Amino acid sequence: MNKFVTFLDRNLSGPMARLSEQRHLQAIRDGVISALPFIIVGSFFLIVAFPPLPKDSFISVWALKNQTSILIP
Repeated sequence: MNKFVTFLDRNLSGPMARLSEQRHLQAIRDGVISALPFIIVGSFFLIVAFPPLPKDSFISVWALKNQTSILIP
């Protein structure tokens, strides 16, 4: 395993460093980083709206009744 990591470090670190300096890839990276908090908050609302519980549990029944209110941004 150590030989493999050494090989990757020796042969790929240079080209990957140059690739990471591309302004187009930096823009994509920055955009994903900026959108990530909104994606995380939205996923919490989806978990509340569609709980991973049996359909007859109290939380599932409540979420089904209030699903439209939960999913409004």
